[in-house]
Amino acid sequence: SMELSRRLSERAIGDSRPLVTTNAVHPGVAVTNALRHIIPSDLHGVVQAGSVIFSALGILDSIKSCVATPVALALSPELSTLSGAFVTKCT
Repeated sequence: SMELSRRLSERAIGDSRPLVTTNAVHPGVAVTNALRHIIPSDLHGVVQAGSVIFSALGILDSIKSCVATPVALALSPELSTLSGAFVTKCT
């Protein structure tokens, strides 16, 4: 992301605002039911209990919280000129 941003910065608009921005996003780790398709059904209870524990400890985020980061980066006017960054937790 940083290298692509550097290369694209040469194509800036007159006020040096980048014409194209590029960033890397880590939205977080959300509690979902996605693993139900991967793990054997007899382990579903263990995974669900682990999700509850990790959520209580603040290790896992809600889906809403995880979605907020890429949406904010894509739509926020305040972040429109940010480029070459690694972004996490825009809640």
